[in-house]
Amino acid sequence: MNSSLLSMTGFASIQTDLLGASYRFEVKSLNHRYLDLKLRLPKELSSIEIPLRKLIQKRIRRGSVEFKIEKIRSLSGSDFEVSADLTLAANYFECLKSIQNTLGLEGKIKSHHIANFPDVIQKKSQVLMSNEEENALWNEIEPCVEATLEKLISMRQIEGDNLQQFFLNALSDLDSSLKKIENLRPEWEKVQSEKMKLKITKVFETYPIEDQTHVIESRLAQELALLLEKSDIQEEITRLNGHIQHFTQSLKNKDTHGRKLEFFLQELNREANTLGNKSQDLSIQNEIVKIKVGIEQMREQVLNIE
Repeated sequence: MNSSLLSMTGFASIQTDLLGASYRFEVKSLNHRYLDLKLRLPKELSSIEIPLRKLIQKRIRRGSVEFKIEKIRSLSGSDFEVSADLTLAANYFECLKSIQNTLGLEGKIKSHHIANFPDVIQKKSQVLMSNEEENALWNEIEPCVEATLEKLISMRQIEGDNLQQFFLNALSDLDSSLKKIENLRPEWEKVQSEKMKLKITKVFETYPIEDQTHVIESRLAQELALLLEKSDIQEEITRLNGHIQHFTQSLKNKDTHGRKLEFFLQELNREANTLGNKSQDLSIQNEIVKIKVGIEQMREQVLNIE
């Protein structure tokens, strides 16, 4: 099944060698109402943050997404170069000698004492790149980012297929329950008519009047009409069927997103509640409970849709 739905949950990673080092590209996504994007980059790749962010925003519409590039090791030996600030080291040394002389302390001042002070030994600062160098760097990185995102989207599509099948099954169950309700309505109306006739007959048996049969039939018709008007559920059934059809059709559309499906479920839930409030038959109520449970299960799962 090639579903139009995309799940918001997924994970993907690749490992590759480029720029004289081995890097791991990793992306994971979870449910979120909007696109919440977090980037984790090594310092030497900080210049690609803007194009990286734009590319991810182009490929992913919604979700809490964390994209991480991790430098595993350098292929050319040391991962970085260091340098010593000898002027600062000399100042620290003079300070230590002054403390010794003032307090009368003994002992040799060793190199590791000086090296442990802040900023004595530093990583060599990176040279600012030109625009051309930044573009060249991004051209090296972009295919790896694309490959990682493609793996993530494939995983999200597989989960989307599963979710689509879940929704289709759930909608089929809702449709079955609605058909049962429609089949139960005539019998319920018949039972209500008999109950109403019995009540009215008992009243007139207690208080007899002339032309009793005609009055009973007239009164029965009035009371039954009022009862059926209050408990008429055909409008709700019609709207529920309409929402089910729209939901089913939306599952097939390429531009379907989770918020649209959430709206349909809100409408389905509203009509189901009205249906439950109007219905007085136990068998119909049992089917309405099934409908509400199905809608709630769908509402939980629709939160996973992009």
